[in-house]
Amino acid sequence: PPELHDKVTIITGASSGIGAAIAARFAVAGSRVVLSARREEKLQQVAEEISRGGGEALVVPADVTRYAQVQKLVEKSLERFGRIDVLVNNAGHAVAKPLVESTVEEMDAQIDSNLRGVCYGCRAVLPHMIERRQGQIINIGSICSRNHYPDYAAYVAAKFGVLGFTRSVYEEVRRYGIRMNVLCPAAVNTAWR
Repeated sequence: PPELHDKVTIITGASSGIGAAIAARFAVAGSRVVLSARREEKLQQVAEEISRGGGEALVVPADVTRYAQVQKLVEKSLERFGRIDVLVNNAGHAVAKPLVESTVEEMDAQIDSNLRGVCYGCRAVLPHMIERRQGQIINIGSICSRNHYPDYAAYVAAKFGVLGFTRSVYEEVRRYGIRMNVLCPAAVNTAWR
């Protein structure tokens, strides 16, 4: 789409799956992309593919469950490109297991990556977008943002949270010309870790 040409887009969870596909599509449309995830080697592979296609990609490894790393991601993006036009909060994972068989660590990890990571990404990038009075945030939800499923309680809770969080924050920032959306895909054939 022409509206992405020459934009600067941060994509979390960009090392594989939906995130890597979004990065490739945005790059083809002319967006300069900042690729972030925990696995630097995988990010480099995605960046090389984008470069081969004529796009521009910056790799900034970060764990979205660590706010200091998310802040650093935003800072490095601004150092390189001078602005951030779009943030795609995509990082996340799920564990399919009945609640009584889930460990506390598994529950925490799903809530942290799927919800806390979205909250941190928005918190880190919004001061810049508010100052510029423009920006677009796309939070990747799920069909689980609207429907409940057995064996996915923590994941469903996190994705319901993404929808509510996005709607609430949008009411705070729309007066600055900032748009926020939640994309809610159904099942996708991709790895979740």
